[in-house]
Amino acid sequence: MTTAAPIEVELRTASLPLVRPFRTSRGAETEKDVLLLRWSTPEATGWAECGADREPTYYPEYMATVRTALAEVLVPMARDAAAADGPTLPLLRAAFADLPGMPLGKGVVETAVLEAQLRARGMSLSTYLGGHRDRIAVGVSVGIPDTIDELLDWVRGYLDDGYRRIKLKVRPGWDVEPIRAVREAFDEEHRKAYGEPLPLQVDANQAYGTADIPHLLRFDEFGLLLLEQPFPAEDLLAHARLAADLATPVCLDESVTSLGTAATAIALHAADSINIKPARVGGM
Repeated sequence: MTTAAPIEVELRTASLPLVRPFRTSRGAETEKDVLLLRWSTPEATGWAECGADREPTYYPEYMATVRTALAEVLVPMARDAAAADGPTLPLLRAAFADLPGMPLGKGVVETAVLEAQLRARGMSLSTYLGGHRDRIAVGVSVGIPDTIDELLDWVRGYLDDGYRRIKLKVRPGWDVEPIRAVREAFDEEHRKAYGEPLPLQVDANQAYGTADIPHLLRFDEFGLLLLEQPFPAEDLLAHARLAADLATPVCLDESVTSLGTAATAIALHAADSINIKPARVGGM
């Protein structure tokens, strides 16, 4: 009887300096701390980046808690799945399904395992997920600067770099005027180049309350692709109230943590679209 080669797992942290400070309604970052997981089999190696931040300012899980969960629970479970008879990924998902919480930790393990398997088979993630395109138009998220002139300089640079869609971070006191300025500065040239106004959307990162609904209705004058997560994640009823009166599509991001929360949001008419992050829902 032969013994299967061991699985090698490594956790590594890195700090990436940002080109410029990235400011949202939740705070500002000048560098991005990341937690990486390497999953190596005899056939291939997969890497994955965890969605956790250094501190729990945005999400309950953070790097220290995820490290503990990985070392003590999730990686041992993944090793057991890899050693069992049958395909690793379905076994891993079945094991994780019975484990409450920890979506960021689950997501980084599954992603690394999946990448190793796809590399061993020479298959792209797009093919695995049923994709049929070989390229897509890419957008960029633009943080909150000190002035509107600075914002316009940033957007100009991104458009010159080839980005085709702009997402502006907004918060109370920084919304209507910046949106109007970007529309006035770039719509005409984008229409000449591509036959349409600049595709523009905004993201509030939960910065508003229901008292702001009359103000948010002003966003309709700008022809936005969507307004993302204006209210706290758990307040689906507030999003439903806004969506009932707002012509601009309402998008949920932080609110969508599972198929169940997505289904609830749809049933309540709280969202016209959702921003899916594999890390937040526990994997691909």
